[in-house]
Amino acid sequence: MKVLIFVEGENDVNGLIEYSKLLHADDNTIINLENNEQITFIPTGGSQLKYYIEKKYLDGLLQSQVHIYDSDIPDYVKAVATINGEGNYRKVGYNTAKLELENYLHHEAINECYNDLNINIDLTEIDDAEDVPEKVAMAVHAATSETEWDSINPDPVKTEQKQKKKVSSAKRQLNTLAIKKMTVERLHERNGYEEIKDWMNKINELTN
Repeated sequence: MKVLIFVEGENDVNGLIEYSKLLHADDNTIINLENNEQITFIPTGGSQLKYYIEKKYLDGLLQSQVHIYDSDIPDYVKAVATINGEGNYRKVGYNTAKLELENYLHHEAINECYNDLNINIDLTEIDDAEDVPEKVAMAVHAATSETEWDSINPDPVKTEQKQKKKVSSAKRQLNTLAIKKMTVERLHERNGYEEIKDWMNKINELTN
């Protein structure tokens, strides 16, 4: 194992693996992260971030580090700036140019994913700066429930809990099912191909 890939959580692991497979199928010089013994993923969600960034918890190891985080959380934006500010060629950080990894998905891929689940949500576009898991969760709720999104339950606390559960479910579906509906053409249409290719090329470079 030569490269540690730091991400926020399991959904990001699934997303990056699927995108690497898609790009590798289009260009076999691009690394395929699936079952690749040269790399391992390390989730940094919650309080663990400070151990890896501030305390440099794993810096004593020989492996190179690639950090790939969404740009919606200030702590992760700060972390990437800190990493790149070290000037260490074996440690590099990226924040997504779009809000989150889910923003690279094409609306047709999302629609097809849910159509397979017999849910018609009929999205027409995905914006770079919107909360895609929440948008999808709201669309799925509207297609499957008679209650309004903001009043799922008479108790506002329970409504918020149910909303969070639905958003979490949507995020999982997006990164496991919808992403499998992506094509190179759809990724190009979302203006994500070159950015994700750059991440993969850096990972590949550090494995050599």
